[in-house]
Amino acid sequence: MPVRNRHQIQLFLIAIFSIFGLAACDAQKAQAPSDELITETKSIEVYPHAKSVRLFIEDRPLNDDDFFGMGNVDGVELTSEQRMMFEKAIFRQIIVQRPESGEGAYEEACFIPHHFFRYFNELGEMVGEIEICFCCDGGLASPALIEPADDQWVEYDIATIKKLVQSMDLPTDVNCNE
Repeated sequence: MPVRNRHQIQLFLIAIFSIFGLAACDAQKAQAPSDELITETKSIEVYPHAKSVRLFIEDRPLNDDDFFGMGNVDGVELTSEQRMMFEKAIFRQIIVQRPESGEGAYEEACFIPHHFFRYFNELGEMVGEIEICFCCDGGLASPALIEPADDQWVEYDIATIKKLVQSMDLPTDVNCNE
């Protein structure tokens, strides 16, 4: 085949694929409004090698050194059912479509946590911690449960976690006015 014909065929194929590509993009845009943030929810394994989880609460008023105190310095160990309930309330949100306005899913909040779910291995060493702030409905895990990225984040079902803590006869409205 002469070079000229091969070049014409390549240009023709590029034009065809471009047309189909643009049509696919238009069809995809038509499927969902462009001003919505659409996400997909996936489960997360929360520190799977940890043998136990203990809840610590900073339930003492702010002291002169600007620190909150803990009434129970040993924390409260979660049962296997409580741990399962807590971990099901933590999941990954993945952005499938961003709004055209560029608005994201992030909100500013106070985030001064007073509830700390600490994960320990069989030697009693802390391997992870999830901080929960019921004052602003936020959560943070350290080390991170997923790789940080612009298109995904960890979501905390604060209402479920609050019910869990309350079912343990522990306070949730702690030092929110400080």
